[in-house]
Amino acid sequence: MTSSTSENGLFRPLQQRLFAMLWTGQTISRLGDTMYQVALSLWVLDHTGSAAAMGLVLICSFAPMIVFSLLGGAAVDRFSRGWLMFSSDMLRALIVGGVGILALTNTLQLWHIYAASISFGFFDSFFQPAYSALVPDVVPAESLPGANSLTALSAQMTLILGPLIASLIVGIGGAPTAFLFNSFSFLVSGLCLIPLLSTDASRAKARRSTGILKDVGAGLRTVSMNPWLWMTIILSSMANMLLAAPAQTALPILINKFLLLPSERLGWAHASIALGAVSASIWLSKGNRLRRRGLMGYGALFLASLATLLVGVIGLNVGMFGSTIALAALLGVLVFRGIGIATFGLIWTHTMQEMVEREQLGRVASIDLLGSVALLPIGYGVAGWAADYFGAPAVFATCGIIMLVMTTVFSFHPAVRKLN
Repeated sequence: MTSSTSENGLFRPLQQRLFAMLWTGQTISRLGDTMYQVALSLWVLDHTGSAAAMGLVLICSFAPMIVFSLLGGAAVDRFSRGWLMFSSDMLRALIVGGVGILALTNTLQLWHIYAASISFGFFDSFFQPAYSALVPDVVPAESLPGANSLTALSAQMTLILGPLIASLIVGIGGAPTAFLFNSFSFLVSGLCLIPLLSTDASRAKARRSTGILKDVGAGLRTVSMNPWLWMTIILSSMANMLLAAPAQTALPILINKFLLLPSERLGWAHASIALGAVSASIWLSKGNRLRRRGLMGYGALFLASLATLLVGVIGLNVGMFGSTIALAALLGVLVFRGIGIATFGLIWTHTMQEMVEREQLGRVASIDLLGSVALLPIGYGVAGWAADYFGAPAVFATCGIIMLVMTTVFSFHPAVRKLN
């Protein structure tokens, strides 16, 4: 007996009205984030011509998440998760609207951009853990894999559509129009969250039992006492530094200087990664596929690490095959990289939501967020320097080997092998 996709697959969670509103809100909010970053980078480069200025904007975005993520996680477990997300969207709408008005009146300055970026990083410290913790509250346990797959799918689609929409709007009306459009997107996102506010607020009353610093300490103890939690957070952090960062900094160099192809082919490369991630999201939308999830998740990260190594091998041997064959091989390998990263992330998210107590889920999600962003600035800096000094293929090959070794060693731990 078979079930349709809408009844027992990827779109089944959307039958839950509260999740449908939650997912729609976070999708629109994520789209606004992506569009804002693209429009912002175009404005900064147009007005300063400085890559260093854009780098400082990124630092301003990441630094608050590193500083406030643990506090954000404690707040998520202590107060209404829906209200935290709603407030984040409304405040971001005001900030981006202010940036748009300043740009429209030609009074926008670089320090305004830095302040807005710091604000965005601060709000993300609350918004992201709140979303991860709120999903299990509005979705039945059997629908969690599909809900997480939908979240991953929306992330990939916004990464593809956001830059296209932002570039189109900037081309027609300039950066101020894009900023104001983004402000409107956050308003719409906030309106989607209104149906969750009363339900989630009633649940939040039971969460305020101890001081907020004690809540942070309790979350850290929960992670430290569970090997599968702290090992996976470490691996996730290393994957961001060794797999995600080179894809942003060294992949353009590999395509342009080693494959000798136009820089526009970078879009093909990122589309291949997104294609793999979307495929994994659809495949993992059914809960019965999450068997032996510890080994399955670490095996997926092994696949992504192997694909990263092969990217380096292709770059080192491009002269043997020629640019056309090398590009085709690169795009194929990147599809498997996207499959591996998305599968690892989805299994990790679902396992965390299912096995961590609801009262501590926000704190654990915030620790995961901290681990994800803490090493990214290091990864960006080291990968960029190493690509210039040793070559982009060497960067991918080295990073792939390190992650292969780490993933293999960690997968032998009994807590991972027994996780089912």
